[in-house]
Amino acid sequence: MKKLRAFISVLGPGILWATVAIGETHLALLPYAGALFGMSVLWAVLLVHVLYYPNFEYGPRYAVATGDSLLDGYGRTRLGKGVYWFFLVLMFVTPPLLMASLLGMTGSALYAGIPSVGFEWWCLVVFLLTLAVVVSRRYKVVERIAKLLTMVIVVIAIFAFATSPPSPGAAARGLVPDIMLSSAFMLVLVAVLRMPTDPTISIFLSKWAQEKRSEWGDAPEERLSALKKSLTDIRTGFAISFLVALVFLSMGAVVLKPRGVVPEGIDVSVRLAEIYTASFGAWIFPVFILAALAAFWGTYISAMDGMLRLFGNLIERLFNPRPRSVRIAETVYVVLVALVGLLMATVIKRPVALVLLAVSMGLLYYPLIFGLNIHCVTRQVEPAFRPGKLNLAVAFCGLFLGISALVLLILVRVVKVFG
Repeated sequence: MKKLRAFISVLGPGILWATVAIGETHLALLPYAGALFGMSVLWAVLLVHVLYYPNFEYGPRYAVATGDSLLDGYGRTRLGKGVYWFFLVLMFVTPPLLMASLLGMTGSALYAGIPSVGFEWWCLVVFLLTLAVVVSRRYKVVERIAKLLTMVIVVIAIFAFATSPPSPGAAARGLVPDIMLSSAFMLVLVAVLRMPTDPTISIFLSKWAQEKRSEWGDAPEERLSALKKSLTDIRTGFAISFLVALVFLSMGAVVLKPRGVVPEGIDVSVRLAEIYTASFGAWIFPVFILAALAAFWGTYISAMDGMLRLFGNLIERLFNPRPRSVRIAETVYVVLVALVGLLMATVIKRPVALVLLAVSMGLLYYPLIFGLNIHCVTRQVEPAFRPGKLNLAVAFCGLFLGISALVLLILVRVVKVFG
């Protein structure tokens, strides 16, 4: 029991990362993909978890080695403050979409559980509650909520997988690339190739790791031990992410596809839960709704917390204002972005469509962040903290995959070569 408690105490940024990944793509995108195309994108899900891993690992690696965030490292490159201006503009482009998709999915889970309240009112309740937690700037509160919600997700995901696993043959065929030359498949594939989550979350990870560094050990003689703890943390997060991804892709392929059900609107959680209810009885409905709520709200709160911290860091580096001014700017920013997300979620009412759009947009800057992260951990840290040759080889493969996915995004959405 002591070992388990010690292991859990090590976890933090990696679990926050997992909650962001799971809610942003897994519960929304993968049942949708499975319902349309079965297990045929399993190979892509596995590929992104392997090849994109270094990009996210470099966040806590850099923070442990230097005590700084990746954002500090970016400023030390030849791009200088130019990269800060780029990210500042970006902070007003993709975050509202992300907030809208995550809030819409959280609202859909609560709406499924208690429809009498109404989807819009549930979205408003979640918006206000999350904003109150995030604006308080209590990292430990966010971390504890993330750990609790992630444990709920994992337990329920394992149970769901045990009740409706894919056949070994279907899973094996899913590991072999099977690319369908249709616009619908390519749109889903582009979104899957941007999994497990937005590349800027690597910056969030470095910020969260700064908060966790004192617990891991920030004395000079403790830093290598702290690095090992940070790697355990992020690898645990990745393992959880892949496990949950497999479960919900399987759910779409095994449970939804045979019935011709494709979850899309605000009733997405209802549709998913009702299929399980028909198969296993009414008792599973609240269990599934709890898992969906844990995943979506965990992602919403973690993403909002990360955006607040990232915006504040950008303001500090560009304008060097007083601490009080930074806090005011952070609060105004996060309220503005989250409010736009609330309006989009309640007006558009298509959470899955918003997820597809939000995750695809991330490909526009994947190569840039990959390149910057590789530069930071190979040029700006002591040799003992640098990644090994195999790790870097995987990182460059991930960079190539990100560029390929960006090209595919342009072909699918701009050139429309697949019709």
